[in-house]
Amino acid sequence: SIGVSAHGAFLYLHSPKMVHLRARHATIWDIHAEFSVSGSKSWHERYKEPRWGINGMFVTLGNEELLGYAFNASTYIRLPLIKPKESNYQLGLRLGAGLSYLTKKFTITDNYGNSAIGSHINGLMQAGLENTFRFGRFRLIAGLYFTHMSNAAYKVPNLGLNYPSLGLGINYQLRPSMEISDQEIPLPATPGKWIAEVTGAIGIKEIYPVLGPKYGIFSIYGLSGRVWNQRHSFLQGVDILYHTGGRQELRNMEDADESFARAIRMGLSLGYGLHFGDFMLTFQMGSYVVNYKEIDGWIFHRIGGRRAFGPWVAFMALKTHFFQADFVEAGIGYRFLK
Repeated sequence: SIGVSAHGAFLYLHSPKMVHLRARHATIWDIHAEFSVSGSKSWHERYKEPRWGINGMFVTLGNEELLGYAFNASTYIRLPLIKPKESNYQLGLRLGAGLSYLTKKFTITDNYGNSAIGSHINGLMQAGLENTFRFGRFRLIAGLYFTHMSNAAYKVPNLGLNYPSLGLGINYQLRPSMEISDQEIPLPATPGKWIAEVTGAIGIKEIYPVLGPKYGIFSIYGLSGRVWNQRHSFLQGVDILYHTGGRQELRNMEDADESFARAIRMGLSLGYGLHFGDFMLTFQMGSYVVNYKEIDGWIFHRIGGRRAFGPWVAFMALKTHFFQADFVEAGIGYRFLK
């Protein structure tokens, strides 16, 4: 199918340093091509015939003088949450990720007022809760969305841009949808089983002041959880993180103790996982139990993906502190239980 949508949006001010950036409301224009899943995977039927797509977005950011415009490209998946039989209505979740090009960024010389973004190329994440009404080959879609753009502190400033929106769109089905077989196919994630793994990861970020060097971040994670059904897991995690720029942050705060141990953080988290065969999408929220000088606060979040290759796991995630991205990390882990 092909479709278009329009969103009325506004810049969410998650930091007092951004108050001057919201001059007017924003608009998101979206054009997309969408496809039915093949039905060859067990999770296709378990998620009630999800759909995936690719899209392009044009965003007026609400302050053309300082922020300019955004041109976005992403891939996404639509997961039905409520899909009554013999009904033309569906409540679903849309999750997408991609890249964003912002026409204006922070510069010391001519755009010092852009305190949100320090690079033209940024990452993009979008989530939405959608109501879909089907009329023959047409689908009318209305939903609430949240769109995030940032470079994950690869280049500061990086407060990030967050846009809640209300969207309305229409899709046209080019050909009839194929029916997914009701045949049961065993899933790698078995209800009642536990998963447990250890992961090592690395990341890169800048810290203030601007135009400074980039620092490495080294992490070790322990993650465990129970698969409650063939789609969901509830997770618990332990994090140990060393930020090579942490000692510089302490110097910036004029702290006399710049020891190695002061740059180490430890945290505990709870999370939720969505299983797509050997891939698991994870959402975590946690609190530091060791965080000298309370840098970045005590609460953290992580959105990521894990792909299992036998007992080995490839991992990539975005770590944030509420609505501000902290860094992107990637690594390899070993799964002891599955």
